[in-house]
Amino acid sequence: MKSWEKFLKVIFAIVILLTVFISYFMIFDYGDITNRLIMISKEDWFFYVYATLAALTALFAIFYIIRAAVAPSVKDYLIDEDKEGRLLITKTAIEANVRSAANSFQAVRETKGDIDIINGDDPKIKASLKCAVPGGMDLKNLGERIQDRVRLSLENFTGYTVESVNVEFYDFDKNSSNKNVV
Repeated sequence: MKSWEKFLKVIFAIVILLTVFISYFMIFDYGDITNRLIMISKEDWFFYVYATLAALTALFAIFYIIRAAVAPSVKDYLIDEDKEGRLLITKTAIEANVRSAANSFQAVRETKGDIDIINGDDPKIKASLKCAVPGGMDLKNLGERIQDRVRLSLENFTGYTVESVNVEFYDFDKNSSNKNVV
């Protein structure tokens, strides 16, 4: 973590603590503390200080909500951590590798792939492919060859076990908008 990030987080924590402290003790009666805060709150400057603290708290909260919402999910990465560091491979890169391996077959016209990443001590990958092929192909043989090539390509690319490669074929006919499963 960079030093300016640490600084901002410390400032954020102080602002939140002050806002919560002031709000709590002004709402609930704690005798002397509450009485002193009420006396201070009658000062002209108190409104501006308290409003500033509340506004900063709200801005920081909005910032962290937006940051959390747009941050990529851990599920979008193949993650491996060890004492030397952390390795992240994006799901997009793995999907591109799968499409490239499947499209290397002359019979395959286009490929759509979906990858499921299972992170843990021994990360695993599951691949599901939909391949467009012309009719009249030996699909069993082609499917087995695609499975083998995709599995080998992924294991060489990532270094991790490929748990399964599922291949689904559909008819590729340039003249038809109806793509039926072969």
